[in-house]
Amino acid sequence: MNATVHLWLVDLRTVDAGRGLPLLSTAERERVGRAGTPLVRRRLVCRRAALRSVLAPLAGVAPADLELERRCDRCGKHHPVDLRRGTGGRLWWSSSSAGALFVVAGADAPIGVDVEPVRPAAEWAAVARRHFAAEEIAALAGSAERFARYWTLKEAYLKGLGLGLLGGLDRLRCDTLTSEADGWLVAPGHPEWRFAAVPLPDGGVACAVALRGRAAVPEVHRYAPVVEPGRRS
Repeated sequence: MNATVHLWLVDLRTVDAGRGLPLLSTAERERVGRAGTPLVRRRLVCRRAALRSVLAPLAGVAPADLELERRCDRCGKHHPVDLRRGTGGRLWWSSSSAGALFVVAGADAPIGVDVEPVRPAAEWAAVARRHFAAEEIAALAGSAERFARYWTLKEAYLKGLGLGLLGGLDRLRCDTLTSEADGWLVAPGHPEWRFAAVPLPDGGVACAVALRGRAAVPEVHRYAPVVEPGRRS
């Protein structure tokens, strides 16, 4: 059976941090307290509150009651855990942010999402030389947009595997991706996975999804929380 894939786009400038803070767990509040600047702290609160608000109805519990992550014994970091849907089954999720844009992905199968700003060549050329195969660099042809697309595809895949960047960007060769009739991309050596570069209305940002299994092309939703008067990020 094909999975269902949803993407929620959150403009963090519209999230009410005061209302969101009570939704956070004790550990999340401690993370907020350790964050460096008021802007960083506010965005952290807004990301976690929006994440809980999006996923809680699907899991059939209150936002504050979700257990979203567990500490990894291997790397010591917290990784997403799949949730139990209120109607049965499981829900996998992933999230990513770029500035004031926060993206949440949810699916009936393991999923990863990444969003990155499109940066000038001076900021990514050396990164490509260090982490990309020679064939990928040739395929980039100096395009900042293509680099951002490759990077997000690679990172989304690593997040879908539950590895993060420590898993190695060379696990996926983006120059070998080919399109299928249903709109997804496939790669040699990864028969269980589907990939998509998702166009967003927010200009200058690349977004990609990696899914284990088959699904319709992701449905994109604009998350519309209560506006926090007088606050901008």
